[in-house]
Amino acid sequence: MKELVPDEFDVPTTVEFPNFVFKPLDEAATDLDYDAVMSSREDLTRIFGSDDEWPAADLSWEQNRQDLRKHSNFFIKRTSFAWTVLTPDLQRCIGCVYFYWPLLADYDATVYLWVRSDELKNGLDAELEAVVKLWLTNEWPFKKPAFPGRDIPWEEWQGGCIRTPEGDS
Repeated sequence: MKELVPDEFDVPTTVEFPNFVFKPLDEAATDLDYDAVMSSREDLTRIFGSDDEWPAADLSWEQNRQDLRKHSNFFIKRTSFAWTVLTPDLQRCIGCVYFYWPLLADYDATVYLWVRSDELKNGLDAELEAVVKLWLTNEWPFKKPAFPGRDIPWEEWQGGCIRTPEGDS
């Protein structure tokens, strides 16, 4: 699969913001990530599409660990990027951020993010989205990232022209 960013781009790994820290999603995050995912399961279904059912009610710790291993491998290959969003003391996963290959020809990346259910009332979702958009604008080579389900309605996103990572329509 084609890399998501140019070879000369230095992909950020650990990134610190005032209210949270991004660390690449990998197996080391399994315990914290699994707790966040399963405690927020109902709010997370459809995070990747209107018909998406991740995470399944029976998602096991081991399945989650395997998913995190895949995210880590993709990060290393530069084909997609995923970060766990942690509290500043690194003791609690409060969400995740993902940059994937764009599926619509008008965009150069697809961005998904979520925060755990018990942080929604604190406005963390809107804060995280604003920080990610600013981070993309200031630090990343993307000119037009897509935020399906946020800036782009699911009907428009899912009904659009799908392309492969090699750029074919």
